[in-house]
Amino acid sequence: MEIKKIQTDVLVIGGGGAGVRAALKSNEEGKEVLILSKGTISKCGLTPMAYPSIQASFGYEDARDNPDVHYQDIVEGGRGLSDENLARVLADESPIRVRELVEMGIKFEEKDGRLLQVHHPGQKYPRNMVIQTGGYGLISGLRREMKKIPEILVMEDCMVTKLFVADGQVHGVFAYDMRSGSYLVVEAKAVILATGGYEAFWGKTDAAPDSTGDGLALAYHAGVQIIDLEMILYYPTVVVSEAGRGILVQYETLLRDEYVGGQMLNAKGENLIPSGKPPTRDVLMNIMIDQVEKENGGPNDGMYIDLTKSPKSKEYIEELMSKLFSIPGKNLALQGVDFSQGVVEVAPGVHFTLGGVRIDENCRTNIEGLFAAGEVSSNLHGANRISGNALAETQVFGYRAGLFAAQYVDGMDMATTIQDKDIQQEISRLELFSGKPDPDSPRPVMLKKLLNKIMDDLVGTRRSYESLSEAKREIIRLAKRTQEIRTGNLQMAYNHEFCEALELANMAEMSRWVAESALLRMETRGHHIRTDYPETDPKWSRHTATQYAKPLGTLEVTRLQNKES
Repeated sequence: MEIKKIQTDVLVIGGGGAGVRAALKSNEEGKEVLILSKGTISKCGLTPMAYPSIQASFGYEDARDNPDVHYQDIVEGGRGLSDENLARVLADESPIRVRELVEMGIKFEEKDGRLLQVHHPGQKYPRNMVIQTGGYGLISGLRREMKKIPEILVMEDCMVTKLFVADGQVHGVFAYDMRSGSYLVVEAKAVILATGGYEAFWGKTDAAPDSTGDGLALAYHAGVQIIDLEMILYYPTVVVSEAGRGILVQYETLLRDEYVGGQMLNAKGENLIPSGKPPTRDVLMNIMIDQVEKENGGPNDGMYIDLTKSPKSKEYIEELMSKLFSIPGKNLALQGVDFSQGVVEVAPGVHFTLGGVRIDENCRTNIEGLFAAGEVSSNLHGANRISGNALAETQVFGYRAGLFAAQYVDGMDMATTIQDKDIQQEISRLELFSGKPDPDSPRPVMLKKLLNKIMDDLVGTRRSYESLSEAKREIIRLAKRTQEIRTGNLQMAYNHEFCEALELANMAEMSRWVAESALLRMETRGHHIRTDYPETDPKWSRHTATQYAKPLGTLEVTRLQNKES
């Protein structure tokens, strides 16, 4: 098979909000930049699916809001697991990055000539701004900005399969170019991982199906420290009825009295949020699961959202949902979710992954020249992320990754240290999946479904030593079956089954470490609920960590003193 070779100063892996923002900044610093994206930018990954919320403490709705308050909300919302130096950076810099988005022409909802700010759970004051058309509007605007810069080279439909690391320093990557059906070797002075999360390990999720943890697997095999993989953020209100299954409906708007003022009911018709002020996601998830365990759930083990209980007019509700939900809200009925026809059954679904690559405030990993930003990284949100901080994270840390990667390569010569033997070794690994399929060969799509069921049933919203141990055994068995996959001739464009086989191999390996990490954390914290350890243990205010060829262990949390101290 043909092997193409490219050299660049800064290589960005991932074409979402963090990756494109990193590329823009590295280019601004005068560096050659190449983006490798697994799909078409603005039409793949997690950013286009995001709801419109992004946080920045402008204080438009309440002048008492400021970065110090935002910082405190992040730390408190993280349930004692957020690294405070990262939280400080996000709080301080998100207003700057949002202003830049406005300057790029990205549209926000406005009120009285200023950006509209609304209140979501976990915020002391209203801080969420509403991007028109949501995450799609954000990534489309960033892509439009990037298209103005011909010096940024973009290669879409490229799946990176290996990071080349020698002597503790990254030197480039190996990739499969789906469009041409050829292999690609990129030599780079610095590499930025911006590959998103690993929600696709689970079947009950509202996230993109290509969130398969590829970046985690790349980092893990390169010797990068991976932390807190057990920390998964469940969104409490994902539709589980047949019509609209898997669609997220934004409870922060629907259940809050000052907005829609609907109710969440159990099967007995009892209102679970009588105050009209819904709690944070981890708290609401616990309320809902507790009701199911008391046999007060619906036919799909969910609760019901009922907007007919709202004192607001139907016209007002429809207008507000259209404004605050952006594209997803405007199209809910088209997706099968119609609140005007009665109650809608919802239940928790995997929405965001809190674990990932450990970084410092400059997005550096423990490998020289390797940076990470966005959802592939960890230790910002801790055990729970408050609404609006995900898109803010992509912009703040995408910018910083691009900046510090550019500074890292200043004055650096390109070292052609990728050895032919290492390239051939990776080709040999990939070609294990070639060969003529036979009727008994497992298909990647079927093994993915099996993995989803294992994770949903055994590494879901309720965990125990027994369930996690069984999950570990089942995942190990499944991982062995991935070695039997044969996808035919690899020398072809868009060999989707080959790509699925590579994704599955990553998923099977890293999901085992999710289960191992959940076994290690013998407490309940945030969205990690151990039925055999139901209390939060102060001694566990530290990270679980795994690293290739090293035993699973724990790390102390990095702390930064509050400004007031």
